[in-house]
Amino acid sequence: MKKNLNLCLYSLILLALLNCRDKEDNKAETIINSNFDYTILKGGKYVFDDPNFKKDNIRVLYLKNGEWKEYYEYNLDPKYGYFFYNRENHTYIRLFPTDYDKDGIENLKIKYDETTTDDIKAEFSYRENSETLTKIWYNGKEFTNPTSSAFTIEK
Repeated sequence: MKKNLNLCLYSLILLALLNCRDKEDNKAETIINSNFDYTILKGGKYVFDDPNFKKDNIRVLYLKNGEWKEYYEYNLDPKYGYFFYNRENHTYIRLFPTDYDKDGIENLKIKYDETTTDDIKAEFSYRENSETLTKIWYNGKEFTNPTSSAFTIEK
């Protein structure tokens, strides 16, 4: 009886191990460097450092199927697609563009307030099971290797 029980247990373990091996269609996706960090310098002053600047009012919009939709992911810490942090005595925003259509390009609008909106275009590179942000165009100005450091946008 004990021998049959051990044989059954070993068979179950072997079956579980065989089912857990990698399958071609079951690869996990790895997102590598998909954020863009920047600050805005306008008239010699850093916009995000201004105490009157309303950081919580910012909204990120993305183009999906020809429609602009507001970025909102309730289960993420940056649920609106961005957060602010301090670096080198200035405030920077970290933006998380996402290629929802998986076509390599994401068009975004970042709405700072009711009157100020900037256009951002993000280019992604795909390899086997990874996604990397490779270029950003901020109001038409190209930034290559956007994840390597933080940028200053001059207006």
